[in-house]
Amino acid sequence: MRTLVFRAAYLLLSLAFLGCGIPEAGRVVAVSNPSVFRPKSPGEVRSLEEMMAAIVTVSRDLGLPAVEPYYVHLYRNYGAYAEHGYGESRLPEFFVEHTYAQPRGNRLSLNVASIRSRTWGSVLRYMAHEYAHNVEDAAMGASRARSEWLREGFAEW
Repeated sequence: MRTLVFRAAYLLLSLAFLGCGIPEAGRVVAVSNPSVFRPKSPGEVRSLEEMMAAIVTVSRDLGLPAVEPYYVHLYRNYGAYAEHGYGESRLPEFFVEHTYAQPRGNRLSLNVASIRSRTWGSVLRYMAHEYAHNVEDAAMGASRARSEWLREGFAEW
């Protein structure tokens, strides 16, 4: 009986230990037809939902196509971002270490660990840049080949 208890305890501890190393799936924030929001400064933006509402408002004001629905996948660490950040395949380690996010279609995978030390204003600017990549994909098609400088130039604009 004592051996059975030790084996059960060992099995439970092993499963708990292994479970800690499994990258968890991200939290998904759906952005669908947000209300118009025009903050005067980044300090007026209090949440991710308000941030996306401000970004979508500017996009609409510019006459750009909407990305509907839009999903922001939040990954709290590098391992989760690497494992789940691109959908079905694992992101390469070099890519994970040098990127904050991965836009694709109507989805943005965001590595939250990489932006924790950034100011709220810089995160707002960065999210607007990434959303522009999604807008470009919606307007021109995600599979259409374009030069890197053109894609990045549009996103910065």
